[in-house]
Amino acid sequence: MKLSDLRVGVRISLGFAAVLLATVIVGVVAITRMQVIEDNVEEMGSDWIPSINAVNAYRGQLNELRRAEMAMCLKEVVVEVEQEQDRIKTLRDKTLPALAKAYEPLISSPEEAAQWKEAQAKYAVFIALQDKLIAARKAGNRGEYQSTVNNESGKAFVDLVETMQKLVDINTEGARVSVEDARKTFKAVLVTMAVVILAALAAGTALAVYLTRSTVRPLTQMVDVARRVAEGNLAVEVDTSRNDELGQLAQALAAMKTALNQSLVAVRTSAESIAMSSGEVAAGSSDLSARTEQMASSLEETSATMQALTDTVRQNADATRQASQLAVSASEVADRGGVVVAEVVNTMDQINVASRKIADIIGTIDGIAFQTNILALNAAVEAARAGEQGRGFAVVAGEVRSLAQRSAEAAREIKALIGSSVERVDTGARLVGNAGNTMREIVSAVQRVTDIIQEISSSTQEQSTSLIEVGQAVQRLDEVTQQNAALVEESSAASESLREQAGSLRQVVAQFRLQD
Repeated sequence: MKLSDLRVGVRISLGFAAVLLATVIVGVVAITRMQVIEDNVEEMGSDWIPSINAVNAYRGQLNELRRAEMAMCLKEVVVEVEQEQDRIKTLRDKTLPALAKAYEPLISSPEEAAQWKEAQAKYAVFIALQDKLIAARKAGNRGEYQSTVNNESGKAFVDLVETMQKLVDINTEGARVSVEDARKTFKAVLVTMAVVILAALAAGTALAVYLTRSTVRPLTQMVDVARRVAEGNLAVEVDTSRNDELGQLAQALAAMKTALNQSLVAVRTSAESIAMSSGEVAAGSSDLSARTEQMASSLEETSATMQALTDTVRQNADATRQASQLAVSASEVADRGGVVVAEVVNTMDQINVASRKIADIIGTIDGIAFQTNILALNAAVEAARAGEQGRGFAVVAGEVRSLAQRSAEAAREIKALIGSSVERVDTGARLVGNAGNTMREIVSAVQRVTDIIQEISSSTQEQSTSLIEVGQAVQRLDEVTQQNAALVEESSAASESLREQAGSLRQVVAQFRLQD
């Protein structure tokens, strides 16, 4: 397992642990060496210096003892001599033994013990000479005690002091050695701590550099990736080989980049599809708008034609009513003709004239029916073009066409009958002898004509009503067509706006460098 695979928290903890370990090592070394220094100082404070002080105190009291001895020899007053003798006694019996007792536990080396033993021996020599001196002084032998104090006792004292000085020198040397050892230990501590600190500093610096590089470098790379993604470059590669928190961050950044890339690719595809579809919708809307305008124009023409057809049918109805009235009149004339035979010829002439008029009217009705049939056929075609909205109009147009065909058939029948009547009228003069029979036939024929004309009148009335309904349907269809035209224009405008927005979206997406 590589160190770079460790989590950042673990690596930082290891770094702090290393620093703490170095600190502990420095502390342990310092404490250990300081303990040595403390031992040296303790030795100097509890042994050498007290020994020097004790020896110096002992030597000082020896000096007092020597001064008391010399004062005893120099003084002449008995009381003063006795005082000096008492002081000598006190120093010898109390002070010096107490100082010796305090010093002896401080002896720490065989050399010092030997030197102290030698000092005690010389002290005994000095005390023996002093006893001799005191006895001579008490005996009043001036020459003897003066000679003793100046020669033997003085020499013994000097030897004793020199021995005591050696003891001071021994302890002074011991103190010096302790100080030197402490100094050496201190220097060793300084060197050791300096080495350990430098090693810890080097290790900490190396570890800090490693941690910084192992953390800052991938962070810098990810910041660069984030900046390039922010600039629109989604084709940048992300290093996801690490297994620590930075690797997890890199993996999350790579996943985010991939998801954003996929989203923008989908948006780009959708924008292109929307742009293409909106273009097609706009083109279709324009075509539909043109067709709707053509249809509206055709409906206006159809409405005008239907209005003219309605007027023509209305005129046809008026003519039919007139023909019905004429037929009724002809019937009355035929009835009267049966009574007045003399007026048959004259009546036949009138019938001939009326028949020709009827023939003309029937011809007119036939033409109207033919035109109505043509208009109904055109209306059916336009209704078929209108699709679902023209279905009702197609039904009405079919009914109009059926009525027109019926009117045409009735007109042809009437025309045939009128032709027959004309022929009979032409031969009426020759058949005047058969006037009665002929008049009955005429009455019957006129009755049939009256019925037919009434049927034509009824059919014409129905045609007029149907044409009015057709006109209303055409008008409503025209209104719907106008509304459709407005909706088509709005749809065309919306399609154009959608196409422009799709183009803007494509331009926005084009700013990104995508990874296909």
